[in-house]
Amino acid sequence: MWSKKSRLTIFILAVLVLYLATIRGTFGNFHEPAEIKTLKKIGGALQGSHTSSTYILMLSILKNGTVSIPKEYADLAFPDVGYLNGSFYSLFPPGMAVSMIPFYRFGSIFNLGQVMSFAATSLFSLGTMLALWRICRDIFSFSDISSLLAI
Repeated sequence: MWSKKSRLTIFILAVLVLYLATIRGTFGNFHEPAEIKTLKKIGGALQGSHTSSTYILMLSILKNGTVSIPKEYADLAFPDVGYLNGSFYSLFPPGMAVSMIPFYRFGSIFNLGQVMSFAATSLFSLGTMLALWRICRDIFSFSDISSLLAI
């Protein structure tokens, strides 16, 4: 019979593998509009408007140091872009885009900037799952199984 700690470790590893399997992307550090446009196709890494808008906002913060998105990038983030006082802005808060920056920079070393920036979402999701499990188990005194089912 497996110990409680072994079962938990196996469960966490299984969930980590499942989360990492959700990462979309391709090799490359895509930062020019023409390069990004190749990712915006059905089945591509940026097929959803939320992912493309967040990725483009991250690039804008990296390249320009501002949350204002240049016109050539705003077209790629459509329809999740707003226009105010002559500037384009993502309709999503910049928190996720800012948290993707270290992952993008690390991935850029290995020509995996786009893939690693999307890995941030999966890793934060895993961290949230673990935090909720601990809250259920330690604060609400749920059993391990009930804590897992609660998340």
